[in-house]
Amino acid sequence: MGGQALAGHLSLLGLNVNLYAHPNHLGGFQEVKKRGGVECFGTVHGFGKINLVSNDLAAVLNQTDIVFICLPVVAHESIFINMLPFKGKSYCH
Repeated sequence: MGGQALAGHLSLLGLNVNLYAHPNHLGGFQEVKKRGGVECFGTVHGFGKINLVSNDLAAVLNQTDIVFICLPVVAHESIFINMLPFKGKSYCH
């Protein structure tokens, strides 16, 4: 949920945001995909439209300049390993 909140917030700041969810850990992914974004409440308020919501890592990373990984620390190694095929991109050095 932290990644979804960050995605919504960054979108509300005017950034073009893609959101990835691992197929085994979808959380609220389907609702975000269906709605096309994230409804933010509280200090940050509004609907953050998400450019792409997918569990296809290659599609989400395509034309991406910055990657935020919002996962428990025990999951970082796994996502980095999944990102290795895309090591030519500057965010994987």
